[in-house]
Amino acid sequence: DWAAVYAAALADGFELDPELQPAVDAYVEWANSDDWKGEGKDGDE
Repeated sequence: DWAAVYAAALADGFELDPELQPAVDAYVEWANSDDWKGEGKDGDE
């Protein structure tokens, strides 16, 4: 689970470059959506 790995990295002292935060937030939003699950909504089944 990527969230567990990311949380562990943060606990271990990893610091995300603030300029990258919007991209990470966008990725998290996408990963939590149905878009990546191959539901066929965009014809890429």
